[in-house]
Amino acid sequence: MSAARDLAGEGYGARLVSAYRWFQLQPEIKGHADSLLGLIPKTDAEQEVVMALGDSLCDQESPADMLALSRVREGLSRELALAVMRAPSFLPNYVRYSFIAVQDPHSDYAVQMVAVCQKQRPAFLHALAQLSGEDRRLFTNRILNVSSCAAIVRPEAGK
Repeated sequence: MSAARDLAGEGYGARLVSAYRWFQLQPEIKGHADSLLGLIPKTDAEQEVVMALGDSLCDQESPADMLALSRVREGLSRELALAVMRAPSFLPNYVRYSFIAVQDPHSDYAVQMVAVCQKQRPAFLHALAQLSGEDRRLFTNRILNVSSCAAIVRPEAGK
């Protein structure tokens, strides 16, 4: 977690929170969607930063700051789904990230993917086809039933 703490100060975490907020404030601007989607976690260190949002990373953080950051962590799945519908060229990264996102038992990433699967069906299927055969099998058996666009993995109670 120390790597996550180091990255959260000025690097990846700050860029992610900024892109998240800009997209929330002006979702109609495709550039904001592009910026947010460009920050989909690609490494374990970046995913650790996402998971640490809302945790106390330094003594100066107020409870209000921590609450605001935890709302970013909790809303990221929803905002990524909205953003990728605005910028479907990011669908391959969006689909690949599902393997990481659903490892969090509280993640609603697969639930949020349902609307993407339904509304961006051809592009979604094309992104899925870019996965290896084994990854496609894992995706369709553990994450999302692609034929019905139904989430297989759901968040644990309490989210």
